[in-house]
Amino acid sequence: MALAAIKHLLPGTEPRPDSYVVVLGAVRSGKSKVRMLSSALINSLVRGEGCPVGGDRRPCTRDIVIVSSPSSSSDIGPLKFIDTPGFESEKWSDEYNLSKILQTLIELKSNSPDVVYHALYCHSLCEGRFNKTGQRNFRAIFKLCLALDFQSFQIVTTFDKPNSQADQSTTPIEHYLRNHTEFRVALGSGAQMVHFDTKTPASLNNIRSGMRKVLAKRTSQQILVDYGPTSQCQLIENIFDQENRKATTELRSMLAQSNREIGRLRDRELELTQKLERMQELERVQKEHTTLLSRLHIQDNHEVSHLAQTLRSLNHAIESFCSDLTSDFLDNTPFGQDPEQTFMGCSHPDKLQALLNPSQAASSLVRSSTGQGMHISMFLECALQMIINQTIHLHVFERFYPGLQDVENTLLDSIYSGLRHRDPQPLSAKWRVDAIAMLSGNRPNNASGSVISLIERDIQHLFTCVYDKTTLNLGGLLSKLPKLVQQVIDFNHLLKAKVTLLGDFHTVYIPPGAVFDSRSMSIMDEEYLQGAGNPVLQITRGISSTSALGLRMTYASGSSSQPESVIVIKATVMTADHHCV
Repeated sequence: MALAAIKHLLPGTEPRPDSYVVVLGAVRSGKSKVRMLSSALINSLVRGEGCPVGGDRRPCTRDIVIVSSPSSSSDIGPLKFIDTPGFESEKWSDEYNLSKILQTLIELKSNSPDVVYHALYCHSLCEGRFNKTGQRNFRAIFKLCLALDFQSFQIVTTFDKPNSQADQSTTPIEHYLRNHTEFRVALGSGAQMVHFDTKTPASLNNIRSGMRKVLAKRTSQQILVDYGPTSQCQLIENIFDQENRKATTELRSMLAQSNREIGRLRDRELELTQKLERMQELERVQKEHTTLLSRLHIQDNHEVSHLAQTLRSLNHAIESFCSDLTSDFLDNTPFGQDPEQTFMGCSHPDKLQALLNPSQAASSLVRSSTGQGMHISMFLECALQMIINQTIHLHVFERFYPGLQDVENTLLDSIYSGLRHRDPQPLSAKWRVDAIAMLSGNRPNNASGSVISLIERDIQHLFTCVYDKTTLNLGGLLSKLPKLVQQVIDFNHLLKAKVTLLGDFHTVYIPPGAVFDSRSMSIMDEEYLQGAGNPVLQITRGISSTSALGLRMTYASGSSSQPESVIVIKATVMTADHHCV
């Protein structure tokens, strides 16, 4: 761009060894008096009123290249301006603008290596001050000219204050130059400073005359420090290295930010893809479900709300049984000197579980370690609920059909699981209904008797441990237990042998102290379940409950993927006393 501008000023000729004055400063911007001075200064050189620059020829338009900021005003005289964005005097120290200036000047030098350049630095001393901004600007310009091996460096300053307030003999900029080592040599070599007081009436002729004196005296002398070509190249390389390091750091930061954003978007894309696949799988199952309904002429015979209500009634029946049993037992068998609070709370199901093992049962397991625990009646109710719920869950609901041997249940569960992954819900559910009907018709149902025996044994262990006695006579206190167990057997038969289309229902055992949603019925994903054989509900919000039973409902997928599942929960709200340690 600079070479094209020079050729434009010299039509029909090639550049030859000449001298050019590079005017640096706010030539077309700033205050009106600064513009007046700059315009008069440049026009005097354009019209040949200055002295020779670096030779015997008189200056002409080819001898001046002005690097300045864009302006709405027209070019001064016939000169060609080389605009550098943001090149106002107050912004010369800005790193971005400084790199633009450096690029422009280096292009001038590289495209015209035989040309000798002279720097003319214009600066306005507002109120006679040379502030930090002016110092940064001057340092930036001086280093650029030094790196590019300019033949001379001239400084022109102007005053906006009367002579009485601005000492022209020694200006603040001159103080700055003399107090800094890097500029001291330049001043000692004869760097010229010409001062113009814009407050005093001075004609343009006086300004031109002063400029002629500057150019006539020093333009033919080497007044910059001569570091040699190697040092100058090194200085230029250092400037570029600094810019490159900054640009590299910024690019690395942007790249790291981009990589983090890409990773986040990929995770989001994967999540959305998985959700889309699940939705497509559900749509496929629903379509097959609808098709089979029309082909088999089967109707749903139960609603989820009905099943939830039945389970709620079963939980209430278990709670009532445990409460009545505790009350009757304490009335018939006094505890002795009964402290108000002696036993641990229900937030320790692992210790309650140890009570079921006769070899480990001891009163120390259930005593409160801090002396602040639950009342004996409250503790017995919680422990009884845990025993009954866990027993009926493992020996009734978790089995394919109660009363079968373990080997038979395992085999039937395996066959049924394979059907659920291969066939849609109506077909797999119909197979289970037919299988249970065949089993119940071919053998007597003795499931209730075995479950009753297991519950009675565990209750005996519990009371023996609490009272720290070898045996206790429960008498007729367990007379209501067979009716309760039969209610459990009937509900299990309702889930597995009556419901054919809604889904495959299983109970979920909720241990004492588990946290649950306070709504009477909640639907949640299967990810809240832990453990394949005995899933335990872990819900992150809500309040704690005593031991209870919930429902897990799954749909056969008819494919190799795992079926979707939801949880229908009914749990008993627990008071704050249940949390005692």
